[in-house]
Amino acid sequence: WAQRFVFEFLLPAPELVLERRLARARKGTHPVDQFLDLAHIRRQMEIFGEVAAYFQRSGMRVYVREDLDAAPWRIALEATGG
Repeated sequence: WAQRFVFEFLLPAPELVLERRLARARKGTHPVDQFLDLAHIRRQMEIFGEVAAYFQRSGMRVYVREDLDAAPWRIALEATGG
């Protein structure tokens, strides 16, 4: 089943994510975002990146974007010799 799906992760710069999420908190649409800080966003982005790498290592097709307008790129994993 893994070959039937393609996984795409949108991983912009943490500063941009924080800016956008605080903006939507100010609009009142996502009040949960009002207490975010940059360290929290950085950790979230690290975790999403780890999930993307895990999927790739597991043989799934994974693409990563840094922005919606940017072309996607594949994760390149180093050969482990085994």
